[in-house]
Amino acid sequence: MEFILLKSAFWILVLLVLLWLSKLSSAVNTSDCSTHLVRHGVRRELWHGLNGGYFLTHLTENERFIQNKPDKTSVLDTFNPPQSFSTFYGQRLSAFFIPSISGAYTFVATCDSECKVLLSKDEGPRHQQTIINLDQGHKTGYNEWNRFPEQRSCPQDLESHVVYYLEALHSNHKARDHFRLRIIPPGKQDLQDIEKKYLVPYDKNSLECSVLKTDCGIVCGGSKNTFIRPVNNVTKFCDFTKYIPVKPTSLPDYFLNVSTTVTNSTSINVFWHFVNSIFPSGISEYNLLYSYNTTIPRDDGQNITQRTYSTILSGNLSAVTLNGLRKFTIYCIRIVYIARTVKGDSGCTYAQTHEDVPSMSPSLQVINNAMTSIRVTWQPLQERYIHGVLRGYRIKITNMNESSSLPEVIVTGSDESFKIVNGVKRQTYYCVRILAFTSKGDGPFSECVFILTLTEDHLLNITTITTSSTTIQVFWNFVNNYVPKDINGYRLSYTYNMTIPGSISEKHNVTLRTFTTIINRNLSAVTLTGLQKYTLYCIQMEYFTSDDEGGSNGCTYVKTHEDVPSMSPPLQIMNIAMTSIRVTWQPLQERYIHGVLRGYKIKIINMNESSSQPEVIVTGSDESSITVNEVKKFNLYCVRILAFTSKGDGPFSNCTSIVTWTEDLLPQTTIHNYTGITSFNITWAPLPGYLRTHLIGYLLSYTAIQHADKDLENEHSYVMNVTANVTHTSVTGLRIYTVYRVEIRPLIRIGVGRTRLVLIAATCRCNPIMKALWSPVPPYAVISSTSTPTGLIPRILSDMVGYSCGQCSEHGLPRIIYQLDPQGSYRGIRDTEMDRDNVDFIFPVRQSKDRQTTPNGNYYVPLLEVPGFAFLTSVKTEMAYARQVASSVFHCWPIVAISLSMTVVSGFFLWILEAITDRRKLPAHFYQGVSETVWWAFVTMTTVGYGDRVPKSHIGRVFSIAWFFIGLVTVALLVGSITSSLSVKILNEQLYVKRDKKLASLDNPLDYRALMRVDERATTRTTYEDLENLAEALKVGLAEGIIVDMYMAGFRTDLFNGSWYKVSSILNEKFYYGVNIGGGAARLAKRFQEYATTTYEVEIKLLQEEREKKTVSNQFNVHSQTVRQEIDLLDPSTTMYQLTVFFLLAALGCAVVAGMLFYSWNKNKAIDKYAQVPNLSPAEQYKRSKEEMRFLLETFYRQMLKIHTELKEKHRRQWIAYAKQRKARKHEIVWL
Repeated sequence: MEFILLKSAFWILVLLVLLWLSKLSSAVNTSDCSTHLVRHGVRRELWHGLNGGYFLTHLTENERFIQNKPDKTSVLDTFNPPQSFSTFYGQRLSAFFIPSISGAYTFVATCDSECKVLLSKDEGPRHQQTIINLDQGHKTGYNEWNRFPEQRSCPQDLESHVVYYLEALHSNHKARDHFRLRIIPPGKQDLQDIEKKYLVPYDKNSLECSVLKTDCGIVCGGSKNTFIRPVNNVTKFCDFTKYIPVKPTSLPDYFLNVSTTVTNSTSINVFWHFVNSIFPSGISEYNLLYSYNTTIPRDDGQNITQRTYSTILSGNLSAVTLNGLRKFTIYCIRIVYIARTVKGDSGCTYAQTHEDVPSMSPSLQVINNAMTSIRVTWQPLQERYIHGVLRGYRIKITNMNESSSLPEVIVTGSDESFKIVNGVKRQTYYCVRILAFTSKGDGPFSECVFILTLTEDHLLNITTITTSSTTIQVFWNFVNNYVPKDINGYRLSYTYNMTIPGSISEKHNVTLRTFTTIINRNLSAVTLTGLQKYTLYCIQMEYFTSDDEGGSNGCTYVKTHEDVPSMSPPLQIMNIAMTSIRVTWQPLQERYIHGVLRGYKIKIINMNESSSQPEVIVTGSDESSITVNEVKKFNLYCVRILAFTSKGDGPFSNCTSIVTWTEDLLPQTTIHNYTGITSFNITWAPLPGYLRTHLIGYLLSYTAIQHADKDLENEHSYVMNVTANVTHTSVTGLRIYTVYRVEIRPLIRIGVGRTRLVLIAATCRCNPIMKALWSPVPPYAVISSTSTPTGLIPRILSDMVGYSCGQCSEHGLPRIIYQLDPQGSYRGIRDTEMDRDNVDFIFPVRQSKDRQTTPNGNYYVPLLEVPGFAFLTSVKTEMAYARQVASSVFHCWPIVAISLSMTVVSGFFLWILEAITDRRKLPAHFYQGVSETVWWAFVTMTTVGYGDRVPKSHIGRVFSIAWFFIGLVTVALLVGSITSSLSVKILNEQLYVKRDKKLASLDNPLDYRALMRVDERATTRTTYEDLENLAEALKVGLAEGIIVDMYMAGFRTDLFNGSWYKVSSILNEKFYYGVNIGGGAARLAKRFQEYATTTYEVEIKLLQEEREKKTVSNQFNVHSQTVRQEIDLLDPSTTMYQLTVFFLLAALGCAVVAGMLFYSWNKNKAIDKYAQVPNLSPAEQYKRSKEEMRFLLETFYRQMLKIHTELKEKHRRQWIAYAKQRKARKHEIVWL
């Protein structure tokens, strides 16, 4: 029995131990679970007592909101805070949203007054973007989900099990406050509340945590692009270096596993291996990609972009160290392996570099706040310089007047941006510096900012009196009447906050405006005018001397008086029922109120009843819409609005008109013209709810009023009924290119309604396919490699069809099918009749007049105007022109003969006159004397005058003068005759046609008439079938001149090139190239002809394009009248000049050689002659000596005679001078 009892006790004890262990295990698990358990829902932060609530800026610009100090914090189940909660408050709702499925989510919001929804692409608030923004003009009712398009966000592509930060901001003024946010999940159409289980309340420290839990031991995250991953069962923390999906799937054949180890703030070790050691063969290299998100500062905000770096690694490596990385930055590390037959990607592995100290200090400003306090303000340090989690700022203040004093260090929080430092000494220089710090240590100090504190001495006391809404009187005096010496003047500054226009919310446009004026030192009061109405001003006064400055102790605040508003609010009106309208307006911006807004006055005037009195409705200042009931049906109303303050009413707005509804009112109707060639469409706006029970259909009648631009009369009207439940219909069975008058009337239950709507509808103008018959006539129509020709006319024709037909909804622009005319190319020029069936266009057609119809009544449209014809002639060669010059000279032989004869006669007369006077002056022999005088006459006539022979007698000199003028005229006649002969011959060659000259043109009446106008004296005129044969005839000499169309010749550079022809003249005889219109296109002839009036600019543009291609001969200029080709006989580049120089040089060489040979021969002959002198006979020697002596004697005689004459003349002049002197001495007085 005892054994049994002991055994029972043992088992009871065992059971108790097991039970205790079970409870202990349960307690441990509960403890672990509570460690990781986080509440689901939305974090709500409240700020009460806002200054307004109309706008979201009243919340976001509040100092408590900026410092993140809410009045109350709580947790909601979803984004649906209580309705009508309070007045003048704002709230922020924030949570982590974890979608359950991937896809496009649409967010929809309702609110009153203003709200904004922001979504981040990760769990960080820094990367959030606005997806919904509802201002005062778009506030809604509590359940109005479809009132404005702005209520819906664009579809947001979200991934399942990824953490996203979601935030909503809401501000409220008074009653009817609410905010609601719903979603439309992927693949669904209904709005749904965001379930509580997918939301986690946001905590400000969550970005610093390494674990984000939505249930015990289930998920974790907390870094950028965080994925939900299982928690490590041992450490209870997330492994950042390894990506594990929530629902593991089968791995690929080769799965590359990547792990990382962060060594410091700028380097990361990366390791990789293939799972289960299964790797592809022949890995040649790895491509390591690592990227991070960076924020680029911009003027209009911050732009977040991704920076990616790549490095190629050897296929033998399995680890690498990344250096030079950004501090405290999350990197996405991927490795791409490349083998012979496969390429794979490891996907992103996220790693964050370690925290470090800041690398910069904030920007600092220091001003005096009072005599013993200063205000230190700094800009928050940008994130890219923090390198970690900012813990705060340290401000060091050093007294520069006392070197022994220790600096004061003040520590502030990370969310502060200014500090008031009290207890500073008066009239003392201080150095202020600042640094930022993280958990790793302090960053660098900023540069020293110096400030001189204030003193009681010379402190100004300022008082103000506001006299009106735009003026303030300012008075000042020195404290204790302590006035400094030698004051030069005062500096008065007044400042106010100004909102820059251009923003509805006025959020980020507030700036300080400061004005400064210098005041005379003798004044103690001044009046400020032209100020802003109802505006708070900060007034500061400073005095200045030659070596000192001082002033008032901070700002003196004063506000201008209230005034009436200067503008009216923007107004909108809409019908909401048959006897009700809704008037909505934007709240008047504060800068136009000029006081405390008391409300609005709405004036409603019935424009159909001139005798009715306007109705004025007064609303409160917090109202932005009213509903006006009991308006009359189908009446025109004018609505105006004004704002008022305690000072009175502001100006009324302009009249906004609206026509009230009626039972038979037609909804907005739209005619869609040019739908098809036999139809048009009509669409109606959806029926308002009140009409659905009254309107049962539409009575539609249509009548043709115009066909092919011709008015129609007495046309039959067609009627059709359309039910009211449709929003569009098509009217078919119509005529092409016809305009219809459409009348629409409503069908109501009692019959046809009173209202009616008259619209104009039109069918398409052209068929989808149009045919064109053409002939190749370059450059107007040219054969191309496709079935569509090129050239000037096809391009203009295509534009003309597009302009005239326009777009048709059925087929777009018409398509032109081109068919080559089998008659040949140039026959198409003569064809001006539409003798072919089923053809819309025939081109090119040429006419001499700008007429719009052909002789048989068909339509003709001129597209190109040609200025005239070019008369081309063959060009002579250089040798021909040289022979022509020589011929001109030889034709002047009579004047040459006369000149030579007169020269001989003149020489003969001079010899006679000189011989009579003194025979010794010239050779006595007739032949020798006359030869001398003839030589003198020739050189005198040519004005050369060598001077070797001159007349000595007086009569001979008189004759010389006469002969000089006679000879001058004779030479001028000779030169002029040669020049005129050459000029007349060349001019005749260019401008006139010889009687026996052969001319030619194309076989066309227009060309032949132009050919007849060239010169009627030409005896032979020939015509050719095409331009090729005509050009060949001119080139080979069968024709000496041809008539060619200017554009045709200018663009046919394959025929007219080189210098073998010239443009002798331009015949100004205009003619036109165009198209004949027939078939279905005839109905558009009027529109085609209207387009043709504008083709001049198109023509010039096309010609310029062709000239830019350098395919046009420069000899054919539209504006030229006569083009002459000049031959320069002295041009070194011509063959004739080169041959002439060659022959002259050859002749010169021959002359030099001949001269040297002659000189040598003559020298040898002289030596031989001298050697033979002793062999002369005495008689010959005597004769020779006698001749030499005679020559010497005559030479001596002439010289002595010349000397005698000169001495005689000299003696005569001396004798005359002596006589004059002797005569003068007789009258001299001699003094003794």
